Amino acid sequence: MNRINRLIIAFVLFGCRLVADNRIVVNFCHPPQDITKDMAQEEAKKREFEKIKKNIATKTPGQNSIKIVKNAIFKKLNPPLSGIIGLYGGYWGVSNAMGILSFPLRHATPKLFLAVTPTITPVKIKGSTISHLEYVTDNNPTKLYTCEMKKDEKQTSYWEIKETQIPTDKRVSPLTVIILANPENFIVPTGNIMASENVQLVVPNIYVISRSSIESAVLRNLDIFRYFECIEKNIDKPTGTVERSLDKNI
Repeated sequence: MNRINRLIIAFVLFGCRLVADNRIVVNFCHPPQDITKDMAQEEAKKREFEKIKKNIATKTPGQNSIKIVKNAIFKKLNPPLSGIIGLYGGYWGVSNAMGILSFPLRHATPKLFLAVTPTITPVKIKGSTISHLEYVTDNNPTKLYTCEMKKDEKQTSYWEIKETQIPTDKRVSPLTVIILANPENFIVPTGNIMASENVQLVVPNIYVISRSSIESAVLRNLDIFRYFECIEKNIDKPTGTVERSLDKNI
């Protein structure tokens, strides 16, 4: 996590202390140079380059200047971090321009599941009351990770992150943060990753390599948003210059 990201999350956590709830904080960011060499990133590049080539083929020589092509490539490899939808604990939220998505913490154990899936299904009890959520396994790419905070022999905190299988009953655990998107859009680092010493659960960086189908995933899930409360933001400037974002309805 670079210095700028640490400062951004520190401001978020400072704002969180002004409300009663501790938080789960998910930070989306662009991948660093070493991760861009990963095979998943390389495949994403190839797909985006093919799209750029097709666009170039339909334009005039004047429109295909080096500057325009470079800008197109840069935008494809550095997609916007805002507008990524997440669900957790009865709330739904949207990542901001800095890639930060946070929710009020609704469980006590230092463990959570992270699910990245384009579609999720609510199981109704009666009328508009739902019992739980279920994963959709037919023609719906889904990845599920366990994220558990542990301590080593020196009492240093770290995250142990593992990819795991979808439960056979397809039931979504209430400890799950759900990202409504195609998992091919992200790189979720696995293994042991150093954790910040904080009362908030700050999940390790999730790297955004594409925004393919993110908007369509949101449209497919419009019906389930009525079962969740949207986290509303209140923006003010207590110092006159620096903006502060606080949650109004929690």
